Amino acid sequence: MYEENENKIDWGNIIKRVVMIIGAILIILGIVTAVSKCAKKDIVEPPKEKEVDLTNQLNQLEAATLKYLTKDNLPVELNASKTIRLKILINKEILTDITDENNNKCDTNESYAEVTRLENSYAVKLSLTCGKNKDYRIIYVGCFEDCNGGICKGTENSIGGICNEIVDKEPDKKPVNSNNNNTSSINNNNKPNTSTPSKPNNSNSGSNNSNNNNNNSNTNNNNNQTNNKPKEIMYEYKRCSTSCKEGTLNSRTNKCEFEIRNPFSTKVSFTNSSLANKKNPAIGYSFISYANDLYNYIMYECTDSYIFNYDTKKCTRNSIDPIKSCETTWSYSTSLPGWERTGNTK
Repeated sequence: MYEENENKIDWGNIIKRVVMIIGAILIILGIVTAVSKCAKKDIVEPPKEKEVDLTNQLNQLEAATLKYLTKDNLPVELNASKTIRLKILINKEILTDITDENNNKCDTNESYAEVTRLENSYAVKLSLTCGKNKDYRIIYVGCFEDCNGGICKGTENSIGGICNEIVDKEPDKKPVNSNNNNTSSINNNNKPNTSTPSKPNNSNSGSNNSNNNNNNSNTNNNNNQTNNKPKEIMYEYKRCSTSCKEGTLNSRTNKCEFEIRNPFSTKVSFTNSSLANKKNPAIGYSFISYANDLYNYIMYECTDSYIFNYDTKKCTRNSIDPIKSCETTWSYSTSLPGWERTGNTK
């Protein structure tokens, strides 16, 4: 009886211990979860600043830049740039401080207008930095025909907008030297009388030499004035156009296209199923019936280089290339509206 009690397993104690261990594990997990949640609550993420639209502010900068720009403060060399910072426009009292919707003032150094000289106009990059918000736009300006003698806005493809390069042609005037008249009178007074061919006195030789030197110097001065005159350069321009001798020009495809036509149709019969004109692309056939030992068809016929389309039962014609014609002209101006410069000069 004693041995049986000694070998008996106490399942109650084992279950209690297992339950206690599981309970302890759950309590530990609960504590860890609660601590992690509290830690997450303590970390407060800063609110994200709302992105601001700077369109109105860029409009202000654009208007002020156009007001500031004149022919004298534009870059002259091709691809040269000039930067106009916001503080310059403010100092010139063209505009006041620019602020965004969050009441952030735009940086007067980092906000600017950069003007770059192009072939036919000027590209202006307008850039604003207001707090953490940045934006930019690019416009094209120049001395176009519609600017009333000033600078106005154009497009990327606008031409004829370069300022300060149109040379006003004036009739060539010979340079007048005030010393020429005096020199000639002196020469005439010192010129020996032809009626009495005698040698001039040695005492006058020095004065004659000085007069000759004066004449040479005046001649050299006149030559220098003529040589220093700036050379006028003429530029060659080309303008091309396309047209269609036949059909209508499609500007999208740059092809002369033809309208679809209806064919002429007649009924024909053959003693067998082979068609005599099957190889002619301008003629098509449609089978009707077989009666009285004849194959009956409808024959469709196209004209004027049109071909028959079996799918649509219509006459169509392939598009052709247009005729291109070009003309050239010469001008002292560096740009001509509607013309393209070839690169040739004279």
